[in-house]
Order: sequence, then C-alpha cells, then structure tokens
Amino acid sequence: MLTGTAWVGDHQASIGVGGWTYGFAQSMPMWIDGSGTEHDGGWPACLDRIGSHPRIRFGAVPVTDPNGLGQREVVWVDCRG
Repeated sequence: MLTGTAWVGDHQASIGVGGWTYGFAQSMPMWIDGSGTEHDGGWPACLDRIGSHPRIRFGAVPVTDPNGLGQREVVWVDCRG
C-alpha cells in the first residue's frame, strides 16, 4: 500500500512516490469511494476533476514484460485519502 498526491488528467493520473512515478488511464480494476464502498472497474470518483491533486492510497505490483523490462502496475485506488 502506497500513499501519494495524484496529478489528474482526462481519465489518467500519475502519482510520484519514493522515486517512482505510477501512472494509469481509462479505468481501474478496483477502487474504493470516499464512503468506503468498493467498485469493480470504472474510474475512481476522487480522480474526476481534471487538474486536481487529491491525496490517495493505492496498491501496485511489479510486472515484467517478455523482454525483461519491469514496471509497477497500479491495481487498486482508495479515495478515502
């Protein structure tokens, strides 16, 4: 679990934490809204305002492609801050 300030675009967001920049676009496999309700898919409500910088918690996992290049994939977002 990581916490950081998101930079929000049009259905895209990036968060810098610990020397890494995590980014995602279009939809999220799972997210939790401000009241604690879990959602399967879609775009997190806390990331709806383009140009906003909400503080969020999120989970990421390491992924390696067939060529051996690695990245960290965001797999959930928690809008409760």
